[in-house]
Amino acid sequence: MSVSSRPFREIRALYNDSFVRVYQAYSDEIADLAVKGNGFRAPMEAGCWCPTRMTWIKPSALWMAYRCGWTTMKDKRQARVLALDLDRSGFENLLSKAVLSHGSGSGKVNCRELPVVVQWDPERDFDLEAPKKQVFTHGVRAVRSIQIGLRKSSVEVLLDPAFVLQITDVTAQFRQAVQSLERGDLEAAREALFSAGEERPLEVSDELREILRMDVSPEDTEDDADEGEAAEQIPNERRSPATRAAPATGPAGDAGEVPCF
Repeated sequence: MSVSSRPFREIRALYNDSFVRVYQAYSDEIADLAVKGNGFRAPMEAGCWCPTRMTWIKPSALWMAYRCGWTTMKDKRQARVLALDLDRSGFENLLSKAVLSHGSGSGKVNCRELPVVVQWDPERDFDLEAPKKQVFTHGVRAVRSIQIGLRKSSVEVLLDPAFVLQITDVTAQFRQAVQSLERGDLEAAREALFSAGEERPLEVSDELREILRMDVSPEDTEDDADEGEAAEQIPNERRSPATRAAPATGPAGDAGEVPCF
């Protein structure tokens, strides 16, 4: 099925009965410690990963590639991509607590104090002719991809080994994919990015579909997020005082990082 023919909103992921895979991009320092310890406790204790900051997870590998510029085309704080295999029941329980930041029919929501925020952003598809800032992708406004923002107690679940079952450094497959795109080989890029398996629709309960408003039509979501993931922040990590002085703004128009004090 082509991207443009998919349902308006669905959760697509690599998963089985036990886990759901999501992605995050981090600096080398955080990635090395997280992979070695199979968790975020080590980078937290090293002072480079902050459990009180908002952080985002996404099940879409291609969205992650766009967000971090395939690890090579944006900034060094997104130089490594980690695949987090999350306990499936825990993942669905997390989503059951979510509030939509856009597309709820009631305008934009103030997300600053909410523990779990869901944003439905335009899906991404491969595009060899895309402008440089779109990093070999383009947005598909008629199809939406789920982005999940975690804050406070919901970030702390990433420290629980019963929730984060496995952390894998998948940077190499992202870089192999973009190298193929640079050569114009779309099929090789797709094979590299999805070498662990194709993403497929995740079946969830009717109750969760209602919470996430998965069955609405595009006409019912006039307040939905614009392309560019306006609410998402750059990866969860501590910043130096000099960097805190002027919050960064990413190439996709994302909000600057909130410092961790």
